Amino acid sequence: MRLVHEANWYETVRHTPQLQIVVTPARHFSGRTFTRDKSLWEGFALATPERRISFQW
Repeated sequence: MRLVHEANWYETVRHTPQLQIVVTPARHFSGRTFTRDKSLWEGFALATPERRISFQW
């Protein structure tokens, strides 16, 4: 079973008591025609009590 959570930038989603997911904005060039940069891209910061990891796509 898959769960989907919608979140805005800088919003925190608590996946488990030990894992928090923070949605962050990302810079990304989008579009192939004259309508460029109409998409919002995001990154994620994963935080546990021991580690923090961030990535963007």
